[in-house]
Amino acid sequence: MAYPSSAFCPRGTQLQRGTNVVTPTGYTTLAEVRKISRTGAKSNFDNVSNMDSGNTEEMLPTMLTPGQVDFEVNFVPGDVTQQTLVNDYNTQALNPWQIVLPNGLGGWTFSAYVDSEDFTLDFGKGATKSVKLQITGAVTPVLPA
Repeated sequence: MAYPSSAFCPRGTQLQRGTNVVTPTGYTTLAEVRKISRTGAKSNFDNVSNMDSGNTEEMLPTMLTPGQVDFEVNFVPGDVTQQTLVNDYNTQALNPWQIVLPNGLGGWTFSAYVDSEDFTLDFGKGATKSVKLQITGAVTPVLPA
């Protein structure tokens, strides 16, 4: 007997920027987000091989690299939430962020800097902006409701 998949459509997911670094007092949802990706998260290792290791390296996990969150929006030049990204980039501001999955499926919270913010103006297509957030510190899962 085949069982139905537990996959979900991410329609309704929100990317939100916190309003206060130390203790977030609230979050503002970024306008017209099209795509969100987390990349570059990895565990670092140190080679601790020694004279007793034989001919196989021995590895010790050390620090975690939290990676980046890349996202794309429909570029809306007059939108205040998108303008904050330019300000955050220019001032190298650290902000709290959260990704909220739809239908109470949970999400993640993290702190990040705007690493880059680029736009694309392509004749015959909608204008888009691509942004990369550099995560610093731990990414905390938010459990489903």
